[in-house]
This record gives sequence, C-alpha cells and structure tokens, in this order.
Amino acid sequence: MCGHIRKIGASIRNDDGASVEGMPLYMLIMVVVVVAALGIMTGLMGTFSGQNIGEVTADPDVIEIAGGEGPTTFTITVKDTEGRPIEGATVYVEGEGVATAAKTGTEGTATFSVSPDLGSKTVGELSIRVDHEGAFGGQTRGTSILLVSV
Repeated sequence: MCGHIRKIGASIRNDDGASVEGMPLYMLIMVVVVVAALGIMTGLMGTFSGQNIGEVTADPDVIEIAGGEGPTTFTITVKDTEGRPIEGATVYVEGEGVATAAKTGTEGTATFSVSPDLGSKTVGELSIRVDHEGAFGGQTRGTSILLVSV
C-alpha cells in the first residue's frame, strides 16, 4: 500500500499539465482581489472634496508709480483647476515696503490698496503668495506684480 501512494505522489509531481487545471481558479481569485482593491481605491478618491488652486492672476500685473512711491490698487484672482473662483484663499502681498494679506471673496478675488516705496530704484516687485486648503491638503501658488517708477 505504501508503494502505491508513493507512486501516485510521484506521478502528480512530475505531471507538468497538473498545474494548468488550477490556473483558472488562481486567475478568478486574482480578478476578484483586483476588482475589490479598485473598488476601495475609487471609493477613497470620491471622499476628496475641495478645490485645488489652478491659476493666480494679478490685474494689473505691471503698475506705474509716479515718483517711485505712492498709493496703488490691484486685484488678485484665484481660480481652481477647472476655472472656477476659489473663495476663502489667503492672499499675501509682500515687497517694496508692503506686507499685507486678505481672503478671497465669492468671486475668488481680493483687492488691495497699498503704498509701495521703490526708493531710488526704477523697478521693483510685489510678491503674491496664495495659500489654500484644497482636496489634497495645503497648497501654495504665487505670482508677482512689476512696479515701475515713472
């Protein structure tokens, strides 16, 4: 009896075709696991909400300042990746003696009235930085405004 069992075991180990019969079951299990994993990942992606910063623009982006100092007004517009305005983004303006911040309104805009001082320079810059908590966490984008003394 022992010899008979040993003979059957040897024939299964040496049979190259035996693994093919189990292959469809392994494939079926693999497909089920992959579909379940994709379903979980898709479900997680659906929980992300919020807007991601796509564009930050200044209007105007070049400002002429008589005598190199004095008041000026400009507007910063913040839009998401689909071109919609972002409300509640924080806009920081710094440079040439200016340091201020404001939140964007419902139209995605923040308007500033500042008095930069270029001193003896003929050209300067206001750095614009926008921070916003989007769908994938905190985001920062920026632009600048060129100041020209006339």
